Amino acid sequence: MKTKLSTLILAVCLAFGTVQSAMAQSNLKKSDMFGDLPALYENSNFLKSDLNERYRTMNAEQYTKAREAYQKEKDKLDAAINAEKEKLNGKDVPFAFSAGFQAKPTYKVSSVKLSGSDFNVVIEPIDEGAGFSATSISYRYIGKDGSTIYIEDEISIYGTKFTLTGLYPDDVKPEQMIDFKSIEFMTKEEAVKLQN
Repeated sequence: MKTKLSTLILAVCLAFGTVQSAMAQSNLKKSDMFGDLPALYENSNFLKSDLNERYRTMNAEQYTKAREAYQKEKDKLDAAINAEKEKLNGKDVPFAFSAGFQAKPTYKVSSVKLSGSDFNVVIEPIDEGAGFSATSISYRYIGKDGSTIYIEDEISIYGTKFTLTGLYPDDVKPEQMIDFKSIEFMTKEEAVKLQN
């Protein structure tokens, strides 16, 4: 994949006439959970940043040509991103429950699966006869080393199916999600305590 990405980057540099100052390329490794999406996303960002930087030194005609070259290469990267998402769609995402949640559960999780670069979560009531009453959840993303990558002390949910931001939640660096391992559902009290 890195060879293909390098080819795309070189192509756009040639189109811009700036091989001598080729734009940055992603050094992000392949993710066990997200495949090549992190590197593809980052290279797409580099492509846009490079064009914006060059805009300052171009006249209108030069920018038009550069923009056309950029769009052509962006379309290729977008196609690669969509193809990678298709490969990942429906992939099972590991999840667990904290000790506090297990002691007093408020819902059950039926499944967590990838949808593109996000997590589709399906939950159900503890007691089917009693109906569903949970209106919020708390959770964290755990890395391979057991560390907390991201934590949410409470989000409102509507119904039994919802989506959590997968690859890049707020304030999370791309490289942090490369080593994502699982989701842990927990109580709000536990989540708040971990944040402090």
